[in-house]
Order: sequence, then structure tokens, then C-alpha cells
Amino acid sequence: MTAATAPLLGRLTADRACRHWVAAITPDLSAVDGSRALAVGRRAASCTALLAYRHQHVLLAAGALGQVAVVPGGAGKATVRVDRRELLEVEPEIDGRFDLVLAVDAVRRSSVDDIVLPHLGWLVAPGGHLLIVDPVGQADWPAVRRRYLGYLPGARIDEVQVELMGTWWERPFKVVDPSE
Repeated sequence: MTAATAPLLGRLTADRACRHWVAAITPDLSAVDGSRALAVGRRAASCTALLAYRHQHVLLAAGALGQVAVVPGGAGKATVRVDRRELLEVEPEIDGRFDLVLAVDAVRRSSVDDIVLPHLGWLVAPGGHLLIVDPVGQADWPAVRRRYLGYLPGARIDEVQVELMGTWWERPFKVVDPSE
């Protein structure tokens, strides 16, 4: 193995660990009429096929990646729409709320998790789920865990693999108006 291939193999291993964790924790809502999922982040595209098999509609907010396209999903029912939008450009008033929001390599990289975490939570439908997978160094783990729990009370935080943190949060059914 060369020095150039080591980072690539590490990223492939992290991507595989991420997909396995997401597959194990993501509920199958393919039979629920109108079920919707949102995938955001630089590496979320690797999970869109899985989401398409478990939801009827999937939006991938790919930022500067790729072109806008419609991709057939699982069992010929679901569709995946790819948009060139950043995470904060996805709005409940425009795009609605989602049964599942998956953010891969998006929150920690943004360096404004105090804005991003509440925004992600606001995109989740009541009773829906938010999954976040982000690289977190072992030394940063306690501080990041406290921050995430501060914005997402009751979240479950797992070590997906060394230096890869997974967060699972379920939005309560009662929607609280932030202006109250």
C-alpha cells in the first residue's frame, strides 16, 4: 500500500461502516404512503439507494455535486431527486418535513453546528428520525457529544468506527414552536 492509497482505503472503510450503521438503524417505510427521506452532506450520496428502497421519495441535497436528476428507487416506486442545494437551503416551508433526515459528513465539517443541528431537527417530521454520521477524533468525542445532546436531547450516540460518530434522534410527536 502506498501513501496515496492509505487515505482512500480509510475513506472506503469509513463509508462501508457508515452504510452498515445506517442500514441497521433506518426503519423501512416503503409501504407508508408518501414516506420521505432527505440525505445531505458530501458523502450522503452513497446511502441514497438504501433510502430509496425504504422510502417513496428521497431528496439528495448534494451541494455543488452533480446535476439535477430523477433516479428510480426501490421496487419501481421511489424516486430520488438530486438538487444542487446546500443543507441550509432546504426549508420545511418549501420542501416539507421528512420522515428521515440523514446527514453524512455534514455537521462537523460545517463548523457551525449551533446553526446546523437545530435546522436539521426542524426538517424532521414529528415522530421522524435524524441520523448524523460525522468524523470525530477521539480527543474531541466528549465535547462533541455534549454539544449534540444539548441540541438534540435524548439522542443516541454510537461509535460507528474509530473516529466516526453516529447520532440517532427521534423528533417528539408534539411540535414545539421555537418562537414560544
